[in-house]
Amino acid sequence: MNKRRLAEFRAEANQSEARGTLMKLFDPGSFIELDPFVSTDSVITASGQVAGRQVFAFAQNREEEHGAVTAAHTRKLKKLYRLAEEMGVPIIGFFDSFGGKISDGMVTVDGYADWLTAINRLSGVVPQIAVINGPCVGAAAVIAAASDLILLTQEGEWALTPPFLKEAGGFLEYESFRNRAHLTASSMDETIAQLQTLLSYLPSNNLTEAAATSYLEPEQPVFLKLCEGDILPSICDKDSVLTLQRQFGECVQTSFARIAGRSVGVIVTAKQTLCVNGMGKAARFVRFCDALHIPVITLADVTGVCNKEDDAASLTAMAQLCHAYAEATTPKVSVITGDAYGTLAVALAGRGVASDWTVAWEDAALSPMSPVAAVELLFREQLKEAQNVAEKRKQLADVYRRDNASAFAAMNAGTVDTVIRPEETRQALQKILDLLQTKRVATKPKKHSNIPL
Repeated sequence: MNKRRLAEFRAEANQSEARGTLMKLFDPGSFIELDPFVSTDSVITASGQVAGRQVFAFAQNREEEHGAVTAAHTRKLKKLYRLAEEMGVPIIGFFDSFGGKISDGMVTVDGYADWLTAINRLSGVVPQIAVINGPCVGAAAVIAAASDLILLTQEGEWALTPPFLKEAGGFLEYESFRNRAHLTASSMDETIAQLQTLLSYLPSNNLTEAAATSYLEPEQPVFLKLCEGDILPSICDKDSVLTLQRQFGECVQTSFARIAGRSVGVIVTAKQTLCVNGMGKAARFVRFCDALHIPVITLADVTGVCNKEDDAASLTAMAQLCHAYAEATTPKVSVITGDAYGTLAVALAGRGVASDWTVAWEDAALSPMSPVAAVELLFREQLKEAQNVAEKRKQLADVYRRDNASAFAAMNAGTVDTVIRPEETRQALQKILDLLQTKRVATKPKKHSNIPL
C-alpha cells in the first residue's frame, strides 16, 4: 500500500462512526486499533484504557456493508478474544449489524459459531459487556445474551427473530428483551459513563480482585423495615449503589455496591414471594459474582414463591437459585431482615448454601415453615375446639413465631451466627467481610456442575 492510499485509508477510517465510538470510549491517547488493514471495516477492534483500566473492545460498523459478519469480521474478533484471554482484561462489544453476509453462505454460519465459542470460552475468565447500540438479532442476539452484562441504548434493537421475518411470516409476537438488559442509556455519553461505572466494580479477570476505593459514610437513616424503603443507601458507601435490571424480576433487586470501599454484589428480596424471573435473575447474578470472586450479600425477607406461576417452572427456578448459591465459593453473607420460611430460608440464608455467615435482625423470623402453616399441623385439635378459629390461629402463630421461629431461637440452634439491631447492619457487614476477605475454597476436579435448566 503506497503512502497516498495509506493516507486515504486512514482518513476514511477516522470518519467511521464505529471507530469514533471506540475513541470516545478509551482515555485520550490510549486507542490502539487492531488489524486496521484487514480486508473489512465492518467491525473495528481496538485496545485502550477506560478510566485507567486496560480494556479490549470492538464496534460493529454499520456504515460498511451494514456491519455484515463475514469471515474477515470474525477473524478480527477471534484475535481480539484471544488477546483478551492472554492479557486477562475485560471485553466491551458494541453490537450494530444487520447480520451475516447472506452471499457468503455457510461461511457466515461458521463465523457466528467461532464467535459464540470465543465468548463462552472467556465466560467467567474476564468480564464481558455487550452494548447494543443498533440492530442485534438472530445469532448476534444470542451472542450478546451470553455476555455477562448488557447495556441497551435508545437506538438498540435486540431480538431473536428479525422484525421483518416476524411480520412477513406471521411469527408469534416475540418477547421484548429491553427489560432484560442490565442497564439502559439514552445517549452515547451516558453509555460511556455507565461503562466506566460498571468497570469500577469489577476486577480485570478471575485471578485478581476489584480495586478498593476511597469512600464516604452513608447519610440516610436506617429503615427498620424493607417495606418502608430501600435500605441499601444506609448500609453501603454513599452513592455507591448501582442497581441492575430494575424492570425485570422485580421481586428481587440485584446491585453492585461498595462497603468500606470494597466492591460487593447485593441481592435484596423484599416482596415476600419470589417469581420465576426473580429467582433466575438472582441465580445468574450470584454465578457472575462468584466467577470474579466478588462477595455476595443477601438481604432476605421472603416467605415463598408466587402461586400464580407454573409450579414446575418455580421448582426449576428455585433449584437453579439453590445450585448457584451452593456452588459459589466467593464470600457469602446473608442478613435476615424479616421472615425467611421453608425452602427459601435454605436457599437464601442456609449456612453452607447461601451463606458463610448468617446475620438476623432482632425481630426477624426463621423457620422450616410459616408460623400459620406450623399451627395448622401442630395445633389442629386446639383450632377445632376454638370458638373463634381465626383469632386462635393468630394467637398460636404469634406464640410459635416468638418461641420457635425467632432470631434468638435460630441462634441457639446454630442456624444464625449473629443477631443485631437494624442500625448495626453496616458495621456488622464490614467486620464480616474483613473476616472472610481471604476465603479460598478448593473444589473437586470436574468438567463443570450440572445446573438444573
